[in-house]
Amino acid sequence: INPLPTSFPVTGTTIIFARVINDLTSCFNVAQVGLSITPIPRTPVIAGKLDPCLNGTELYRAIDPITGVPYTGGQYTWTYPSDFQYLGGGQINDFYLLLTFPNTVTNSLSVKVSVNGCESAETTESITVAPDPVGYSIIPNPDVICEAGIYQYVVSPNNASSSYNWQVFRASDLTGGGGVVVDGQTTGVVLVQFANEDVVLRVTESNSSGCAGPSSSLPVSVNRRPDMNPATFEVCSGEVSGITLVKNSSSPVDPVTFNVVAPPVLPGLAPILGPTTGILPPDG
Repeated sequence: INPLPTSFPVTGTTIIFARVINDLTSCFNVAQVGLSITPIPRTPVIAGKLDPCLNGTELYRAIDPITGVPYTGGQYTWTYPSDFQYLGGGQINDFYLLLTFPNTVTNSLSVKVSVNGCESAETTESITVAPDPVGYSIIPNPDVICEAGIYQYVVSPNNASSSYNWQVFRASDLTGGGGVVVDGQTTGVVLVQFANEDVVLRVTESNSSGCAGPSSSLPVSVNRRPDMNPATFEVCSGEVSGITLVKNSSSPVDPVTFNVVAPPVLPGLAPILGPTTGILPPDG
């Protein structure tokens, strides 16, 4: 029998009829043929981080690009280089693969899926292992740090593409507290307001891949402010007045130097213009 090739579309389960002719007698018969078509799986998508961190762990999944879930009854063939260290999954029935990355390299990860004996096209993704940030530090503020004051701190080098997590710890027991970041959190330049105790200022840099480096710390000595007793004195114009400044008994520190400033207009008084009357200037 010499078959005549015939093309026609077939989807799903289809029944066709084939006519078979005896070339010698011209007798023929009709045969019923049932065709069950198994579709080729859609090319899978590899879900997972394409820029994992050095020594980090990442879970990769092969999923249907339309449904977003693994293939029902799928069998998977994973291919990965020796640069990537195997941790789990990746077997014939595993839609997932768990890897860790001991080296900063760029290499490929591939997978294809087979459903009911029909195999998809292979998907390949380039994986670039990102190094952790290193070599950064906090630049000390040159000013004397006083309680309740707000001071600027800068990380060096300050990478614009990185984010920074700033923390303040009590120096006494390294618990959180003793100050607060009032501005600039996540950036390389912050303003920190200190309470009334020594602290440790700490920052951790994360690069654009989300990889965090080792934290950098800076001890900060916070100086207490002396408390003075308020005083009211009656003085006469033009006379030298003796004024004694007295430290409050609860003051945490002793005063060492004084900066006495006379306001240009005393509370409750108003200046009168004229050459011989009015409020004396601060140095009068």
